[in-house]
Amino acid sequence: MNEFKVALIILMFVEILCIYLCIYLIIKIQQAKQWIRHEAIITHSTVESVINWSTDNTATTHYRYKVTYKYNINSVEYMSNRTFFGDFLWQSFPFISCIIKRKYKVNDRILIYYNLKNPQQSVIKRGFHVIFFLIFATTILVFGVIIWLYKFYI
Repeated sequence: MNEFKVALIILMFVEILCIYLCIYLIIKIQQAKQWIRHEAIITHSTVESVINWSTDNTATTHYRYKVTYKYNINSVEYMSNRTFFGDFLWQSFPFISCIIKRKYKVNDRILIYYNLKNPQQSVIKRGFHVIFFLIFATTILVFGVIIWLYKFYI
């Protein structure tokens, strides 16, 4: 029973970190609503495959898209690769990576949003995305289950 309690405490800690991440993303998404719209040019658009080997010599392939764009504010050139806040959460889904790569082609002109107070902060899309809601709901649900298990079994 003691190992079960330790496992629940570790899971609870991980869930608290996930909740913190969700709150951080909510704050950044809200702040970005005040950002300025501006034109940018795609300079790089790829999908990379990353192969991870486990201890039993089985390979797992993860995909990561990377879209880089440049924009000019007051004669200063900036570069960024942030698609939206929380975009790193999508990167393990190969079909999403391929969609992003097809959507953003090198030399395409796009509209971005940048922070007037700190122009090097920018995103292609602002606002909430489906993956954020899925992760937030799952985090809250799992946290509730962990608390219930802790109270019920401990």
